[in-house]
Amino acid sequence: MEWFLFVQIGESLKREYDEWTKMKNIEIEQKYKVENAARLLEVLERDADYLYTEHQVDEYFNAPHRNFLAMGPQDGDSGPSKIVEWLRLRNADGVGSINYKFWHKDEQYIAHHCDEYESKVDDTEQVRRILLALNFASMVVVDKQRKAWKYKEYEVCIDTVKGIGEFVELEYKGIDPSADPKKIAGEMKAWLESLGCGAVNDQRGYPFHLLFAVQK
Repeated sequence: MEWFLFVQIGESLKREYDEWTKMKNIEIEQKYKVENAARLLEVLERDADYLYTEHQVDEYFNAPHRNFLAMGPQDGDSGPSKIVEWLRLRNADGVGSINYKFWHKDEQYIAHHCDEYESKVDDTEQVRRILLALNFASMVVVDKQRKAWKYKEYEVCIDTVKGIGEFVELEYKGIDPSADPKKIAGEMKAWLESLGCGAVNDQRGYPFHLLFAVQK
């Protein structure tokens, strides 16, 4: 009986671990351009838990075996980005990481979540040299100041991005493996709009804005 109970607990823990691992590599995230960040900041300072402030410098790379920018905008294209892959090397106040994202987009190229793989790195400059030696091409550097808070199941970040202004990033931090990304993205948008800060959903992202700054 005790052995049977132990096996049951072990199988239950394994299922929970498998579900947690699945969620670990799925990111439900939305970015917004805001007209009144001060209003959002007021709400966060009152109702949310402050997490951190960081200076993040992100360098994005293109791959030699396939062109991440092949689905880049054509002349006159002002819709959502069709690009689905980004490879990023980050230095956040001296702490390094490497990150790959593959965005899942619908027929209108709207994304609600992505597959995300990330790892810490001890020496970002050495990893950068490795990527360049393997013919990965540096595309753009995103330099931003980030302030982050935890609000319920969201991590809310206000990003001041050099060259393009202020944005808000909302990321779902829940652990429900059956969570519906589209539903959660809709709830994020509804919450932000309810604050009256003039939020407009951004389906392009920081590297896109900097790479294709001429096209609005």
